[in-house]
Amino acid sequence: YDVTANAKKNYSSRMDSSGRKILEIYGTPINDASTVYGKLACARVVSILLREAGTQVGMHDGVGNLERAMLAWGFTEVAYADMAPGDVIVWHKRFTIENGSIRFTTENNCSGGGDCHVGVYIGYGFSYDNDGKFGFPIRYPIYRVALRFKAAYRAPG
Repeated sequence: YDVTANAKKNYSSRMDSSGRKILEIYGTPINDASTVYGKLACARVVSILLREAGTQVGMHDGVGNLERAMLAWGFTEVAYADMAPGDVIVWHKRFTIENGSIRFTTENNCSGGGDCHVGVYIGYGFSYDNDGKFGFPIRYPIYRVALRFKAAYRAPG
């Protein structure tokens, strides 16, 4: 069950020629006000990839909601060392900056507002997920300085 195969191909074909801005994905805007112009679109990007791969998890703007929907649909948690292409990865922020001070986080819930991030593992230490700074999906290493691994999920089947 490879979430990335046709889904990523179909998804990528909807980008403009520069590959930077998502125009519109299957009738669902990614870079609009509902996602704070791409900054909170990671769950929607993964929702679209999962839909195109044939899952019925629905469309979600929040990582916590997407995570709960995947578990309800039968996704199972897999260990970091056992991840395979197509697994969905959830990260949690390592820290926040408030009034110029760094506050390290210890909570592991995805309560909303950008405290978690989600992407799809594509293999060789990389994932495909939305870049909140630029507001479009991109390939990234799965290790992130500002994010810590929370969980990985594998679709049933």
